Amino acid sequence: MPPADPDAPRPWTAVEYIPALVLSDLVRDAGPLPAWAVPSIAAGVVRALLALHAEGVIHRDVKPGVRGRRGARGQPPP
Repeated sequence: MPPADPDAPRPWTAVEYIPALVLSDLVRDAGPLPAWAVPSIAAGVVRALLALHAEGVIHRDVKPGVRGRRGARGQPPP
């Protein structure tokens, strides 16, 4: 379980930072992504949310500005 203080006046939790491109920045800079990228990105988001939920963490801020995508522009993620 990641470090957290759910009983603090403003509850918090810390998660590991993984350097990645922010999806909204990628689309802004490179334009629409190719169709093959959509299932890969969606699957990555689902895997991340499942891992968080398995640890009892609920992520309530899921939007393109906070989701990262690994991999070079125009290339499938590893």
